[in-house]
Amino acid sequence: MSAARALFAVVTALAQARLEKGLTLEAVASRVGVSAQALDQWERRQVMPRLENLFGWARALGMTIRVTSGEDQ
Repeated sequence: MSAARALFAVVTALAQARLEKGLTLEAVASRVGVSAQALDQWERRQVMPRLENLFGWARALGMTIRVTSGEDQ
């Protein structure tokens, strides 16, 4: 899987998790320390979050991001 596809997969999983948990954009954005507009742009893949924000987004949802080698797939 390419790096871009992997990033899209993570973003998709985080967006889906927010919806499944019934959390608003505003609530999650506040936990991440960004605007709801920024989070909305990430979820719609208009803008890709910086790495620190990606990990913060996962933490805000009670999730972690695990990096593995290509051999693990």
